[in-house]
Amino acid sequence: MPTDDSAEMQAETRAAMQARRLLARAAETIEVDPAAPLTLAGLPEPQPRRWPVLAAAAAVVLLIGGGFLVSRQLGDDPSPAPAPAIDHTTDAVPADQLPGLIGLTQEEATRLLEERGLAVQVTKQPEGCNVPDTVVGSTPPVGAHVDAGDTVTIRVIRPQQVIDCVGDVPWHYIWDIVRYARGIGDAPESLAEASVDDDVLERIAAMLDQSWPQDASPFVAARWPSGSDICGGGRDTFSGDLRFWVEIPIDGPFCPAQYVDVELGSRGIDAVRFWEPTTITTDELEPTLERLTSAQQFVKWARGTGPAPAFADRVRVMFLGGGAFGSTGWVDDPEGRGYYSGCSGLGFPNCGLDPVAMIYNYKGVVVPTRGRSVCADGGEVPKRFAEAPEDVVRLEEPEPADCEHAWAVELWIDADGVIYGVNQAGAFLQY
Repeated sequence: MPTDDSAEMQAETRAAMQARRLLARAAETIEVDPAAPLTLAGLPEPQPRRWPVLAAAAAVVLLIGGGFLVSRQLGDDPSPAPAPAIDHTTDAVPADQLPGLIGLTQEEATRLLEERGLAVQVTKQPEGCNVPDTVVGSTPPVGAHVDAGDTVTIRVIRPQQVIDCVGDVPWHYIWDIVRYARGIGDAPESLAEASVDDDVLERIAAMLDQSWPQDASPFVAARWPSGSDICGGGRDTFSGDLRFWVEIPIDGPFCPAQYVDVELGSRGIDAVRFWEPTTITTDELEPTLERLTSAQQFVKWARGTGPAPAFADRVRVMFLGGGAFGSTGWVDDPEGRGYYSGCSGLGFPNCGLDPVAMIYNYKGVVVPTRGRSVCADGGEVPKRFAEAPEDVVRLEEPEPADCEHAWAVELWIDADGVIYGVNQAGAFLQY
């Protein structure tokens, strides 16, 4: 039986979350002196108990390597205030497109579909450690073309007897974040100690509702992060306790372009980070795009269709971040394409351990992108290179089928466009 104190705390934590979101929106239109203290006029003096503060600064967002980190802010708690419910709306979704349903309850999804004139069929998916009555997918998927009278099948979690859920991810935290990102209902208690910026919520919602092929069956996947990232090297280090993303069933490992990392505390969620890749742009490669130009010239040189790019006097060559039996680790004549092989017998272009031969033998389009490989495993590179992420431009195929067979060539290029490091990442191409 909940006590009056616990009910009061729940009301206040909901109010705190709503106030943070309102403050964040207000900050977009009101100029604030950063040196001035932030207060809410008209509220009584805070109580001596330490609970989440309503007057906390608008969410602190740290931009780290293409991702967003939202961190906890604690303070003194003013008197409770009613928190209006947030409704999940689909006004922006055209009538002939299927709206996002993942994270809704069966009743919410059914009502939403019927309001659009669609028939609903329910498939129960037994999972003893997941949250019952949660919609985890639909056929057709979100964004698919639908006409009035069409049937949509939703997959809903059904309770199942299990011995225990030891080792399974805490799905209730994931669905709390999903529903809050969608704007469904009040702020969940699990997020009471985390300041979540609207930018993070919008990106999570966009990830949930990204477009898929008409016959795809996207679903939310989750796991406890481990030493090796879901897509190999190139991901930023974050000590998250929980990770989730959206994927579709494929042969082999799935390589999500976006995912959410969650840090858990003793009373719920402490921090939420959204990660997405950072592509190369003119703004990021100021001032002359020398890095991009050198990367493009490297491709032409490797394929024998252009002169060599600007190289340092000695270039470090790496294979998954380390060395190879047939390589000293350094190239003293970097303009010679035959000096990058890691094989003791085979040379260019027949050695599978050869970043230059990899570009030469791959006949498709190669895309230069800023940063280390997202999908292919580039391994742990030496300290000098690990501490220069701004110099990295990777060359890779635009859309690898899966991460198990993904590859990339990572180039370290200084501000003047001089290449001083080359690393072969991911699977070895079979020639």
